[in-house]
Amino acid sequence: MKKYQYYLCMAALATCLSCEKAVLPESEESGNDGTPVFRIHVECLEQTGFESRAVGKLEDYCSKMTFVLYDQTGEKVVSLHQDSSEASFGSVSMNVPYGEYHLLVIGHQGEKNCTVKADGGVTFDRASDVTDTFWYYGNVQFTESSSDLSVTLKRVVAKMELTCLDPLPSNVKKVSLKYSQATGTLDLQTGYGKTRATITKDFEITDVMTGQPQTFAFFIFPQEDEVMLNVIFKAYDGNGTEVGGKELKDVPMRRNTITRYQGEIFGRSVGMRAMIEADWQTIDYKP
Repeated sequence: MKKYQYYLCMAALATCLSCEKAVLPESEESGNDGTPVFRIHVECLEQTGFESRAVGKLEDYCSKMTFVLYDQTGEKVVSLHQDSSEASFGSVSMNVPYGEYHLLVIGHQGEKNCTVKADGGVTFDRASDVTDTFWYYGNVQFTESSSDLSVTLKRVVAKMELTCLDPLPSNVKKVSLKYSQATGTLDLQTGYGKTRATITKDFEITDVMTGQPQTFAFFIFPQEDEVMLNVIFKAYDGNGTEVGGKELKDVPMRRNTITRYQGEIFGRSVGMRAMIEADWQTIDYKP
């Protein structure tokens, strides 16, 4: 059956993973009931403005992948989840009738599969569990002359890294990052954040981590290209008593961008130093 590639990788505009030959699940031209087979393959991951690697496989960037096919009325036709351990990771075959569909593909680094809800939101186990995430949504046509489709996924997260330049005191047992006006829910059609909420991400501190600087990070789905967050860092001892903290106001977060803050949390210095990682996009910001 003649192959046709709907979507090409924008190599001049984005850095993509090196794309290996697709390993498709074994299937004939039609299913057991005579239904034709629609094959979908993730061609590469768009990394515009994001740190890139010279060589990498899809599973180096994504541990889970979800494919959802909708009909023209918005009804879900097929939903498939994949794990990076599968030989066909990034490629699926669907037995569906010829026609026009909407296709959603989500790739991410989470431990569990994402959940695609009826209201158009894509969520994870908890809002604080958002990881590096790639997305595709678009109209696709499945005909006799176009049974194979290649798609490019776009990175849709913003990341913040907060580094304590001073060593963590030995009595610190938990660190908490609380960030407002954020979201862990992705709008499946737009690729932007769907809601606004205050999210808390906790980090358990081990004995190995104390006595040296540490970096704590979180991901969000921005509701637009750039959003401003308020971020509160707090450290607690084994009894749950607060033993240190900082508040950062109007922190800029951009899609495909890491916002980095560095400063002393437990020392006497006032304020923190902020920067944007140059390998992503560059912003100069001072709190």
